[in-house]
Amino acid sequence: MRFLQELRAKFMKSRFLISLCFMVSGCAGVTEAMKYQGTPIQRFEYAGDNWRIFDKPAEGKMMTTPSIGAGISAGTARGLTFGIAGALPEGLQHQEMAKEYLKSTGRESCSIFETKKVIQGQYEIIYKCN
Repeated sequence: MRFLQELRAKFMKSRFLISLCFMVSGCAGVTEAMKYQGTPIQRFEYAGDNWRIFDKPAEGKMMTTPSIGAGISAGTARGLTFGIAGALPEGLQHQEMAKEYLKSTGRESCSIFETKKVIQGQYEIIYKCN
């Protein structure tokens, strides 16, 4: 009987630790996104969608996200199809859109060095202009 109690306690502890890891990693993304608070939102149309761009040219980085409507639509589709449909654009799409955005703002000489996921549907693009 004592063996089962110890086993149950270890199981509960491991579940707690796994949950804690997921919560902390989720919070890290939100913290990263908050670094763009107060940055003016630029709207940019690309591939049939309206994107929101939080550009920090002095720092050589931007955060990109599809329109709020696209996010709501994807979330609804994901919910109704139990996760089968409704994917948001992934990193490569964000990177391609960012290249076009930079060109549209007269920064054709800029190169993208890194594209990293901040939270679901939002990516940070690190770039350098010559």
